[in-house]
Amino acid sequence: MNTVFMEILPFFIVGLFELSLLLLVISFMVEIINLNHSGAGYIDFQGGGEKVFSLL
Repeated sequence: MNTVFMEILPFFIVGLFELSLLLLVISFMVEIINLNHSGAGYIDFQGGGEKVFSLL
C-alpha cells in the first residue's frame, strides 16, 4: 500500500501544480479581456469585490 502511494504521489503533485498554473493563466486572460472591453472601467481582483480603477 505504501509503495503504491509513493508511486502515485509525484503525479498527484504535478497534476495539482499544472491545474493551479492553468487557473492562473485563465484568470490572467480574463483580466486582459476585461481591460480591453472596458475603457475606463475597473478590475475585480480574485472576485473579492475590491474594485481597482484602471487608467487605461
